[in-house]
Amino acid sequence: MSIHPSGAPFALAWAAVATLACSSAWSQTAPASIERARDGDTALSCPQLDSAMAEMNTAQAEASAAQSSGNTTAKAGAVGGVAAEVAGRTGLFGALGGLGGQLFGKLAAKTTAEVAQQSGQASAQEAATRMQQAKERKAHLLQLALGKGCATTETADLASSPAVAHAAASAVDSAASAAAALELPELDPAQWFDGKMGGTFGEKTVNAFARNNRVAIAGLRVIFVTHNEASAITRGTYMPGRETGTAKAKMKVDLQGVDDATLQAITDAAYQRLVAQLKSAGREVIATEQLQGLYADFKTSAVPQEVSVGALRGRAFTPRGVPLWWQMGDAWGDAGMSQTNNRAFNELAKSANALTIAPAIVIDFARMQSSGNRSGFTSRGASVGASLTMSVSGFYTRVVRAEEVRYGGVSKGDDGALNLVKQIDTEAEFADLQQVEENDNGSVMSLFGALGAKSKQTVSVAKTSNAAYSRVAHAVLQQATGAFSKLFAAYPAPQ
Repeated sequence: MSIHPSGAPFALAWAAVATLACSSAWSQTAPASIERARDGDTALSCPQLDSAMAEMNTAQAEASAAQSSGNTTAKAGAVGGVAAEVAGRTGLFGALGGLGGQLFGKLAAKTTAEVAQQSGQASAQEAATRMQQAKERKAHLLQLALGKGCATTETADLASSPAVAHAAASAVDSAASAAAALELPELDPAQWFDGKMGGTFGEKTVNAFARNNRVAIAGLRVIFVTHNEASAITRGTYMPGRETGTAKAKMKVDLQGVDDATLQAITDAAYQRLVAQLKSAGREVIATEQLQGLYADFKTSAVPQEVSVGALRGRAFTPRGVPLWWQMGDAWGDAGMSQTNNRAFNELAKSANALTIAPAIVIDFARMQSSGNRSGFTSRGASVGASLTMSVSGFYTRVVRAEEVRYGGVSKGDDGALNLVKQIDTEAEFADLQQVEENDNGSVMSLFGALGAKSKQTVSVAKTSNAAYSRVAHAVLQQATGAFSKLFAAYPAPQ
């Protein structure tokens, strides 16, 4: 009985030849490795970033197909090797022509199968590596796009659900954490931050930066303003031949469309970014885990916390794993005159043996305008207005380097403050302003028969989405924490 070469065992033994040919096309023409960051990335425009991210999507799809092909080749090689062994034992290769044909057939089939299996495994591994490289580069590009406030295909496709918004922030987290060095913004930090130690007449706080290379972030409070308002008044006057009534105007604006899950994700990303930026500035940053045992004496608050300053209202968040706490002097906090957390902060700084900071960052969503409080001699009316402009309107922190603490205070070391001296704005659009209520009280007659008091109040909402708000918030926060971190690079300490 003879077996035709098209028989099943023979076909299995040689099936690896075809699959090997398919997988070798990838291994022989495999593209070069994908670098996560490239020279000139920061200069890319929004359309160029969008195009670059699309290329990474294509690279991931090609790598996925190549990985699947490699796995198929490896599997076929394994099956072919078994078939060749069975065929050799049963003498099926004898059909190729005597002993020589049998030996040639067995060795050729088995060798080809082994090569196919090994080649397939190698191709699959190469494809998996390339897929990961494409993912990391895309995360880096997304980080840059968010930082520039780009409305790219990738950012526009982010739905307004908490899960997707959190995924977007997680992509920024991954990009920031994986970066060996995060680019710092082209801002002169000395123009944005200032502060002194020991009161008005002390030396500049930044001088302390040169005395310890270690930095501990004991807290990061991000306050998202959700309600803003402006008012104006013109006081009535009377003089012979001239009389003006009192005019009042008030405008209230509330933020709608962004939820707590998104605000928490933005805060988490801001913390990771700050850590990366400080490291890029040449600093050793103490891991959050190392500070956990030092919070026992702090009085903490639940997250998020409703906070307010004057007419402003907002919600305060802190990164996951970092407690929310306030010191005496924190305008947005609830510590009042208590020095409990001031003392605990000093002790933490001493234990950490580091420059210890706890920034509070205020993100406002509206720029309010007002004609102010004026006399009727110079004005006949009162006016208010609002424009939707996201900004970091506040950024302040204590900076403590405590070699010795007595009675809760720093007796040896440095204790100063740093404050943002002018707000950091972005003109990127993220919301629509819609008026929902208007109350016009009209006018009344004064005792002299002329125009008396007039009052008008409007209530508006800034309607946004999780994705739109996140995109612009990341951009303005990157500028703020980046400028802050550049101060540490400007005043280096011995390594």
